[in-house]
Amino acid sequence: MLLNIVSYERWREIFGEIPRQRKENSVKTYQQRAALLLQVENGSDVNREQQEMCRYYCQEQGYQLSEQHIYQGERVPFDRDAPYLVQLRLDLIQKQFDVLVVPFAACLGVLPLWMSPPTASAISEVYRQQARIESAMKRHGVHDVYQQMLLDGIFLIKRLQAQRAKRRYS
Repeated sequence: MLLNIVSYERWREIFGEIPRQRKENSVKTYQQRAALLLQVENGSDVNREQQEMCRYYCQEQGYQLSEQHIYQGERVPFDRDAPYLVQLRLDLIQKQFDVLVVPFAACLGVLPLWMSPPTASAISEVYRQQARIESAMKRHGVHDVYQQMLLDGIFLIKRLQAQRAKRRYS
């Protein structure tokens, strides 16, 4: 270690200060691309309030939203083959978006989402494709739908443990 200090001091005597390279904000920012999934009930129009909520959420998060990546149709579970969901999956595979925004997690299927294995599997596939799903409305304090699913499971286990302990001590 002393050798390094001495050699550095000797360097300064001979050559002067070592020029330091400045890092000029070399980190490039990448604006993530968002897609919206809006579902309607019984052929009614898309709820404008939900659409505005999703758009506001995208703007708040700094996501880039393209009109061609707004998928809307009849409300069906996320794992079904409705034409708009098939197109969404194709665009997902082609890496057309980074985050899928839904108004709330229930848009994807029954709550809790892990109660439907096909829906949970379809959600997991989004994450396997290096994208994610976020709900504009927080659930369990988070926007990420996968985290919401995990927290649903944790809360269920805690509730069952509490019931078991209550029965044991009653």
